[in-house]
Parts: sequence; C-alpha cells; structure tokens
Amino acid sequence: MTSYKYKIASVISHPIQYNSPIFRGVAAHHRFDLTVFFASDHGVSSRLDPEFGKAFAWDVPLLEGYRHILLKNSSQGMDINDWRLDGPELKGYYHREKFDAVLVNGWDKKLYWQAIFWAKRMGIPVIMRGDSNLKQNRPW
Repeated sequence: MTSYKYKIASVISHPIQYNSPIFRGVAAHHRFDLTVFFASDHGVSSRLDPEFGKAFAWDVPLLEGYRHILLKNSSQGMDINDWRLDGPELKGYYHREKFDAVLVNGWDKKLYWQAIFWAKRMGIPVIMRGDSNLKQNRPW
C-alpha cells in the first residue's frame, strides 16, 4: 500500500455551506492533501447578499477542517456574481505547491478560466465540477 498523498487544489468563488462538509471529508482522507482557494470570503461574516437582498452569514462552520487560502482580487469590492472575480495569485501557488490536480468549480468567472489556464500551462490535470442546469436560459 502506497503512502503517497495526492496534492489537490480546489478553486471556488467563495465558501458555500454545502461544499464545506465535502472539503472536510476530502481533507480528512489519508490519500489527499487538499487546499481550497477562495476568491471571496462572502458568507463567512454578515454582509449584504445581492441575490437574497439582505445581509446574512451562514450559521455553519464554513472554513473549519481543511486548508484554505483567500485570494486577493485584482479589483476591490468585487461581487461574487461578477464574472470579473479573479485570482491572479493562482499561478504562484501552482508553481510552489506542485499540485497533482486542480478541481475547478465552474466556468462562469475569470477566476475559473485563470485556474484552468495556469493548470494546463503547468501540466496539471484539471477536474471540472459544476452545479448548473439547463432549466434556465443563460448567456453564453
């Protein structure tokens, strides 16, 4: 039995209540070394949510039990739904950490395209995950 731990990076816009248990579970597994990169800490502390139209914070632990890094955006005050939300620091982290794979949690933001571009450029396999559906018409 091998003791190699796969270094996995997960890139996601912000902490989401239903992803935290998954991240904790992966991080607790003896074969994975997980780092989650967030472009925003939206939902961790109370603030106005544009979709809910009121201020809130999740009442469950969003950041406990796994390694996470909050990326700096190119622009301050970027909304989580803005397609320009980005993570220019990813290139440096990829280079230093030598990840075995990158899990990208969408494709509708600059952040995700940066994550894919730098992973491909450095020969890191990309795993794509999304939770959208075809029930709503969306722009390309």
